[in-house]
Amino acid sequence: MPDYISFKTTQKVIGGAVNDVLGANDKRKYLLIQNVGSGVAHIGFGTNGSTVSATTGRKLANGAEVEYTLGAGNLSKEKVYAFGVAATTILVTEGAVSGEFAAFDPIPGGASSSSSSSSSSSSSSDSSASSESSSST
Repeated sequence: MPDYISFKTTQKVIGGAVNDVLGANDKRKYLLIQNVGSGVAHIGFGTNGSTVSATTGRKLANGAEVEYTLGAGNLSKEKVYAFGVAATTILVTEGAVSGEFAAFDPIPGGASSSSSSSSSSSSSSDSSASSESSSST
């Protein structure tokens, strides 16, 4: 039986401080972070937020995106942090084996809207907007 990779996308509003965006996940196979807001975002990985600030981490201008894959050798399975120089919105898409996603950490004081969907169920939470899909590999 083939392994299945499921994808989950969550919208986060970040700004002014280091934000926990996504938990560590050993099952992670893919990660895409898109800055769909008007501000600048900085992305970092690690066990604490010291990897990202207004001057450190991977800079994403508005409209920019960064993709992390096993094939490219740049995929981190560590916790993901983001810093918004000013308020901005990012989309975080994680691909994981058999739908074993990392926890999407709520952003204190961030904007909240949510919906989660897959082919078999629908639920909601207050920390993010999410959608899921699956494909086989």
